[in-house]
Amino acid sequence: MIQTNTSPIQEATLSQVLQKLRWKTIKLTYQVMEDGRLPRQKASGLRGMLGHVLMEKAPDLYEAIFEVKNVWEHPMGRRYRDICSPYIISVPDLRKDFRKGGQLDVYLTLIGQAENHFPRLLGLIQDWQGRGIGKEHIPLKLTAMNMMQPYTGIPVKEPFRLELYFRTPLVVKTEDHSMAAVTLPLLVHRMAERMAILSHFHCGSELITDFEDYKELAAKAIWAEMDLRRVYWSRYSTRQAQASQVGGWVGKLAFDEVDTRLLPLFYLAKHLHLGKCTTWGMGRINYELTPLPVTADYLLEQL
Repeated sequence: MIQTNTSPIQEATLSQVLQKLRWKTIKLTYQVMEDGRLPRQKASGLRGMLGHVLMEKAPDLYEAIFEVKNVWEHPMGRRYRDICSPYIISVPDLRKDFRKGGQLDVYLTLIGQAENHFPRLLGLIQDWQGRGIGKEHIPLKLTAMNMMQPYTGIPVKEPFRLELYFRTPLVVKTEDHSMAAVTLPLLVHRMAERMAILSHFHCGSELITDFEDYKELAAKAIWAEMDLRRVYWSRYSTRQAQASQVGGWVGKLAFDEVDTRLLPLFYLAKHLHLGKCTTWGMGRINYELTPLPVTADYLLEQL
C-alpha cells in the first residue's frame, strides 16, 4: 500500500505539480528464441508475465508497482482508492510472425518512486525463456538495454496547428462513445488529471483536482481535422480466467490556435500516455506543431 501525505489538500498550481513529475524510460531489446507468432498487442502479455514473476519471486515489488492502493486516511481516499500505476509497458512493434533470432524492442517506463525498483526488476526481466509470450509461449532473452532521456524542450511557434496522433488505441469513457465526443477539452482534462495524480501519489507533489481553467483554454481551440476510427481487441486475463474485449480510438485530430499553456500536457502525455489501459501501452500519443500563415490581425496583436 502506498504511503502518502494525509494532510489536507494544499493550494498549488498545475504547473507546480507537473514540475515534480519524473520518470525513466528504458528500451529493452529481446532476442526471440524460437520461430512463432506473437500477438499484435504484445504489452498486455508482457505485463501479465511480469506480474506472475513478481508475485512468485518479489511480492513486495508486486504490491509497490502492480497493486498500488491509496490509504483510506488520505483526504481523497474515496475518490482515488485505485490510482494510476507507476509503470508503462509499450511495444510499438505490431508484427505477428517472428523467426528465431529476431529482435523485439520493449519500452518500460517507471514513474516517480518506481524508478528506485529498476535494479531489482532488471534481474527478473532479463530472461523470459522459462515462461514465454503469447499462446505459443515464445521465449525471449534480453540482449541490450538503453536508458532514454526525454527531450525537455517544447518548440512553440505562434500561431500554430496542433496535430495529435493516437499511435495505440486511446481508451476513454465518453457520454455517447462517438468520435464527436472526443473533444480537446475532454482530452486536456484527462491529461491534467492523470499527470496530477501521478505526480502526487508517486512523486510527492500536492494534489489538485480542479482543471476547469485548462478545459476553458482548450475550448477556445478551433477544430481543423478529424480522422479517427474505433478499433477493438481481445485480451486474456489469467487472474480473472476470462477474455475481454477492449475498444479505443486510433488516428489523428488537429486543432488551430491552441493556447501555448496547454503544450506541457501534450508533452507529458507523449511520454506517459493517456486514458485507460496505459500499463500495457494503450493511449500512446504523439503531436506535431505546424506554423500557420501569419495574418495582419495577429501581427497587430503582438504590438
